[in-house]
Amino acid sequence: MKVMSISNIKGGVGKSSTASTLAVGLTDKGYKVLLIDSDPQTNLTMCFLPEQSDDAPSLYHVYAEGKNIDEVKVGIRKGLDLVIGDFALCNADMQFLKKH
Repeated sequence: MKVMSISNIKGGVGKSSTASTLAVGLTDKGYKVLLIDSDPQTNLTMCFLPEQSDDAPSLYHVYAEGKNIDEVKVGIRKGLDLVIGDFALCNADMQFLKKH
């Protein structure tokens, strides 16, 4: 298994575009890809899916409720799965810091 991360603190630099294009290209080559949208703005999620309901299983539920990735991932196409982003991630760092 190989892991790639596309990140940058600055917005608008092409992180979601790069990740989505790379993921589709890799699945076209026969690789299995799992995208994880950790941005509260959910731009990567919106590349593939319409706006999600507030109760849709997301990365937030993995952190907050201990759900397994397999429980929250969504099949996009053959070989491509996505863990959707969630606006609730905006304050997740502060929420989880209070628990410790």
